[in-house]
Amino acid sequence: MLMNEQLRHPSGRNKIVTALMRQGNRGAETRHQHMIAQLREFGWTVLGLEADLRKSVGGRGLRLQAAKFFAGLRAALAVRRGDVFFAFEPYSFISGAILSRMKGGKAIYFCRNDQVYERDEIRKYFPGSRKATLRDYVLQIACVIFSNRYVVQSEFAMANLHARYAKLCGGRLAEKTAVLSNDLRVRLISPAWGQRRKVQRIGFMSNPEWEKKGFPILRELIERTFTDNSILYSLYGEGAAFDRLKNELSPALQARVEFMGRCDNLMLLRDEVDVVFVPSVVDHFPNVVLEMACLGLPMILSDIRAHRNIFAEHACYFSLKSPADEVERLLDYLNDRSNWERVAVAQQQSLAPLTAAWRDPLINLFQTV
Repeated sequence: MLMNEQLRHPSGRNKIVTALMRQGNRGAETRHQHMIAQLREFGWTVLGLEADLRKSVGGRGLRLQAAKFFAGLRAALAVRRGDVFFAFEPYSFISGAILSRMKGGKAIYFCRNDQVYERDEIRKYFPGSRKATLRDYVLQIACVIFSNRYVVQSEFAMANLHARYAKLCGGRLAEKTAVLSNDLRVRLISPAWGQRRKVQRIGFMSNPEWEKKGFPILRELIERTFTDNSILYSLYGEGAAFDRLKNELSPALQARVEFMGRCDNLMLLRDEVDVVFVPSVVDHFPNVVLEMACLGLPMILSDIRAHRNIFAEHACYFSLKSPADEVERLLDYLNDRSNWERVAVAQQQSLAPLTAAWRDPLINLFQTV
């Protein structure tokens, strides 16, 4: 569906065109929509192409890839000289960027997931997992080549990209790349200790990505570490990984695990969860970490670069190499009210730089491309 808004940016710049791919990922979908809303607030015209391609075409394979490719072309048909095409998905970006630049427009690629980095990190902990493929590298370098600006979410993501392709691209790579951190979409709410219960309630909220989001670690903790029924796990999300976890737990263990399904009202978590457990093996700029911190809920976090990028220091990091003993100790630590509040407050203080991350930086990105 193409949406034409009758707005122009005061500077006289032309419209922006985006291929917005909706693929069932709640966090990514709302993040893309949020960016479009922000640009419209700044007075830009945005034409948005939205397509739920996984449902209309099918889950995976060449048909889906072709549908993404042609969706990018359809979005770029509206581009005129001086316009900016941008996208978040490589297949739609590559096709749209080529057509856009042929018509005298510009192209910005927002890299939300570095598949090469993800695969390399996952294999450190799960050696049998899939390696980064030639296709991953080809898609990534094509997005670099055809973009006027290649945008990542953190300095460490930019460093990864430069280490991988600096020799191939020379000095042009530094000119093309930019960092735009995620911003806050949930208002900060003061932490509240609330009524402690005999059963400690641990919340886990995730996309259904089995290895990336640490489902095997969660399963191990449920199966082997907490056997005295003093812990209740509330799992929020839906998809194949949640179904697999449920099927692999014994009936006795399932009694201590609540599969809550998709959660669209994050405020409910304030009354339903005491601590949030985030065992991700790899990530980029995780929205769930920002959202839980905004809600005033302390987290137990895997010690990975994406989490350190948001919280350089955090009292409740655990090593992925030996999670069981460390997580049990951290849960005991957070059972103390003063520690619980100290962690929750420190998390929110770390988010202060993100309160305006998509104001001037976002509009400057499009003005200077």
